[in-house]
Amino acid sequence: MYDDDIQAETILDFKKNGVNTAQMKHLKRAQHLLSVDLHGLTQLEAKNKLNHLLSGNHPQMFKIVHGKGQHNPDAIPVLKIMVYHFLKDDPSVLAFCSAKPNDGGAGATYVLTKKEGV
Repeated sequence: MYDDDIQAETILDFKKNGVNTAQMKHLKRAQHLLSVDLHGLTQLEAKNKLNHLLSGNHPQMFKIVHGKGQHNPDAIPVLKIMVYHFLKDDPSVLAFCSAKPNDGGAGATYVLTKKEGV
């Protein structure tokens, strides 16, 4: 388990060195993205799904729906916390941020990755 202060309503916003303001604005305006839904999966199943996505021919931007952990008896957003650390540590991920309210808000994350072959 991770010892974070990430809660259900925490807004995620992360970028690696070299990601400029224009790229972040483009990511935050995200439209018509491929959506990967992790609802109902265990942490291991979710990690495997993300590994599979990022190891293959994936789009440069996509959305992950992880939820806010509201169905967890302890109200801990387990998948959201796992996604945060997974994305932060993956070398192909350049930046990520919470989705717009009408697109999942704090229960979904937009992801920007390196272009294929880069």
